[in-house]
Amino acid sequence: MNTFVATAKTIANQTTTENGAPAYKSTGNALVDAFGGIGALRDAPPSRVQSVFANAFSEDKLLAVKLLFYARNIRGVGLGERKTFRVLLKYLAKTNPDIVKKNIKNIPFYGRWDDMYTLIGTPCENEMWDVIRTQWFDDIEKYLAGEPVSGMAKWLKSNNTSSKESKKLGALTASELGVSNKVYRTCLSKLRGRIDVVEKKMCDDKWDDIQYENVPSRAMMIYRNAFERHSDNFQKYIEDLKAGRAKVNSSALYPYDIFEKMGLHVEYWGNEGFSFDDYDEILEQQWKSLPDYVQEGANFLVMADTSGSMIGRPMATSTSLAVYFAERNHGPFKNLFMTFSSFPEFVELKGETLCDKVNQIKPIVASTNLERAFDLVLQTAISGNVKDEDMPKALIVISDMEIDKYQNSCYWNFLDSMKTRFKYAGYAMPNVVMWNVESRHNCYLATSQYPGVQFASGSSPSVFKSLIDNVGKSAYEVVMNTLNDPIFDRVVI
Repeated sequence: MNTFVATAKTIANQTTTENGAPAYKSTGNALVDAFGGIGALRDAPPSRVQSVFANAFSEDKLLAVKLLFYARNIRGVGLGERKTFRVLLKYLAKTNPDIVKKNIKNIPFYGRWDDMYTLIGTPCENEMWDVIRTQWFDDIEKYLAGEPVSGMAKWLKSNNTSSKESKKLGALTASELGVSNKVYRTCLSKLRGRIDVVEKKMCDDKWDDIQYENVPSRAMMIYRNAFERHSDNFQKYIEDLKAGRAKVNSSALYPYDIFEKMGLHVEYWGNEGFSFDDYDEILEQQWKSLPDYVQEGANFLVMADTSGSMIGRPMATSTSLAVYFAERNHGPFKNLFMTFSSFPEFVELKGETLCDKVNQIKPIVASTNLERAFDLVLQTAISGNVKDEDMPKALIVISDMEIDKYQNSCYWNFLDSMKTRFKYAGYAMPNVVMWNVESRHNCYLATSQYPGVQFASGSSPSVFKSLIDNVGKSAYEVVMNTLNDPIFDRVVI
């Protein structure tokens, strides 16, 4: 390539974080860009979400569509991003309807049946209704035969609900199924009874008929207080949980869900730091029952951004993921992580309950000084004359990536600066994972070709498994290995 043109493109790709640090608009690979951001776009305008996906789609159509379903997947390998998925599904249905038509059955497989309503008003609407219609009559036939039915009825909209939008969709669904509103309501109620939808028993005032061990994880989190008010059996269930005689579901929950429901309170400055509003036994037990994606010991150090720009869900996400990983890590780094804002702090988890452990996290202050966080890792190594094999194998930075402009460097790139500091001290800089939980603009601290750096995004702890499996690989290899998981073999173009 012409050197002037190459230089011009390099300059055009340069940007800064919100706090003035040099960064890149793109990693240089649209798939890596999308993979490193798609889980952090819940609050982004649809036009930006679509642009990120469109660039990836232009690079590799099949991998981009797999990425779409990876973003939605709620089973193991995936991010569980409902809003972003629906924005992109509607976009793809309008721009490439044939691809969506080939994958319509994948929508409820990776997500939920109510995701299908996204296709209303698109060229794929007729095919969507065909799939729902086929499943509906198959479920009716199985119901009449006394056999198990699918979970579709749980997610189809009711036509007698208080929500005007849901009621409208429920009436439309009945019309598309060719049944009256009354028949639709009756059939929906019967099918939901067969699949034991907890909300139906609540509406029927059959609280004591609820089998709490079978209540889905999100329903348990939402309705736990209602169960306590209406059912005499619930307190015994809680006692059985504490004694290990019962179980609770949490497979569909993310760590931040539990932090938010427990009323995560963050103290600026002061002495209080992080705390929860109240102790909640059900949420404590759901935390303990979260799927374990760590499994083996790993010399990884999670670095959770607790700066002012992270207030809200990003803060709940970064800190909950840090506690989740440190608690479940079986290696020497068990119960240890770092927080960073204006100053970094090592946090050692102590205590028996989640409330006890969260109280170990210090107050936060305004800025996002990742430079000091890396320096603390290095100075700890120097002070303890730490051997290479005892160093963190990877630093997992969970942040919005809007880091401060670094002060003590002649390097344009943050990681070049850090790598040089480690080298002068006689250490190799650990592998670095940039895990974005709140992407407000296209901002990357490295390119896809930077050795020893990977990108991740989202709120799901399942990402940890992918990181452990792919440490040391290139950013593009992580994307390929994740999207080529056998669970996505059913995705076609």
